[in-house]
Amino acid sequence: SVEWFEKHAEVLGFGIGQEGNELEASFFLGADDATNKKFVELSKSPAKMPWAGFATDGVFLGVRTSVNMEKFWPFYLESMTPEQKKQVEGALAEAKKNTGIDIQKEVLEQATGNVGIFF
Repeated sequence: SVEWFEKHAEVLGFGIGQEGNELEASFFLGADDATNKKFVELSKSPAKMPWAGFATDGVFLGVRTSVNMEKFWPFYLESMTPEQKKQVEGALAEAKKNTGIDIQKEVLEQATGNVGIFF
């Protein structure tokens, strides 16, 4: 939430680098040591993904990241205000009622933590 960033973030940054025909963009957050350590834990997916098979010479644009969903989801909920958390939990409950899918248990908690989009 915005409140969480206002409380913890000391530095936010976005960078773009280019080498040959490759362009790399990155985002970073600088905060106190405890928060930085927490983000390092959150960024390490427990599952490995063979990215080489996806990012071939024919790829025009690729975006990938990893996150430890088992640790990230509780952290994400804790970073919200009580009202925001209630809204998210309400939306998940409504989605389960409408679709029969428990998004938190069947999707979020089962995610490997590897996300990639390649064009």
